[in-house]
Amino acid sequence: MLLMVLVRVWLGASSELDLAQRAREAENYDSAVLHYARALEWYVPGHSAMQAARQGLIDVAREAEQLQDLALALDAWRSLRSALYATRSLYTPGAELIVRCDQRIAYLAAQTDESRAYHPELDLAGREERLLGLSERFAEPSPGLSLVAVLGFALWVLAAALFVRRASQPQARVGPLIVRWAPLFVAGYGLWLLALYFA
Repeated sequence: MLLMVLVRVWLGASSELDLAQRAREAENYDSAVLHYARALEWYVPGHSAMQAARQGLIDVAREAEQLQDLALALDAWRSLRSALYATRSLYTPGAELIVRCDQRIAYLAAQTDESRAYHPELDLAGREERLLGLSERFAEPSPGLSLVAVLGFALWVLAAALFVRRASQPQARVGPLIVRWAPLFVAGYGLWLLALYFA
């Protein structure tokens, strides 16, 4: 089962990277950004698509900056940042890039008409500093809470599976089964949700 999931994720990343590269060759940059981000979200440690997708987003962002296409550059940097956050677990792959993304997003967003209209009293540097201060600061997920989340999820699924297995037997009495498995089910679900909230 785990092998099937790994193969699916591996193929998903490869497929999205291929779509991104074709879109970029066709100069369909919005589509390229979308597919590069999706390739990153199909995270597989050691898969060459991960580095290629990161670099693809960085390249699109840099090219857009050179062409003064602020909207595309912002989209590429924001997509890279979001994809990196989406793959967090016990650690964050590409953590060093998140700070760089925040800096580029603040610099570019400070140049937009919306930013000038919202902060007319500030110059470009002031708007950039304010936007950087407002951006979500990178923080590694707590390994302990991440582990609790995984264990809580496993406990929740295990309790549900054991209840279904026992309840599906011909002479099963559901009432006593609920009394036996409900606390485990609720505890696992609660641990999972709390750990995800605080991680």
